Amino acid sequence: MDVPKFVLFGIDIIRFLIDLTTVYALYLIVSLTLNLEAGFSGIPNFGKVMFVAAGAAAAGSVSGRVAAIVLNIDTHGDYNGFIASIIPNIDKALSQNILLSVELMVLGVVLAAVVGAVLGFVASYPAIRLREDYLGMLLLAAAQLFQIFLGGYQPLIGASQGIEVPDVFIWAETGIEVRDVAVLLLVGVFAILVYFYVERVARSPLGRTLR
Repeated sequence: MDVPKFVLFGIDIIRFLIDLTTVYALYLIVSLTLNLEAGFSGIPNFGKVMFVAAGAAAAGSVSGRVAAIVLNIDTHGDYNGFIASIIPNIDKALSQNILLSVELMVLGVVLAAVVGAVLGFVASYPAIRLREDYLGMLLLAAAQLFQIFLGGYQPLIGASQGIEVPDVFIWAETGIEVRDVAVLLLVGVFAILVYFYVERVARSPLGRTLR
């Protein structure tokens, strides 16, 4: 089964809307959490990208390595160096193993959340002691330093060359664009859950205190 096409002026409108909505949902998740911090508590967080990037880097670095271990794929002792041949083997196995795909996805989400939470906890210490303007500058500088670190430290996510990650939605490639629809549905559900969570926090006694 394929997703229908609607081409206008040479552009596949349905594909465009799928991609646009997916990206919008991702940014919506980040924006909602930022609104909870800055909108309600008034704490500027110019380093939000650091927490998001740290979670993404951890998930991207670990998921492929875990999959290679589980599937007994030889990494030759250099995962990043042989990643071009490792990832296709992982994806081939994931296309026939939905359970492992879901487990890797959950592992990545949980790991990203834990890493982001730990960094947020660490950042809470200067947040208590610094004025808003100095805190904003500190978080912004920390985010830039972290970006430089990711771009220069090759073993983690391949530095400036980046890293390939297993396609945990490859099992959904039953037709044209079906995989992208599956990604959109999952990200959309996450965005809705985050929205209701933020609303619940905002309406709680804690949320009223933050205001």
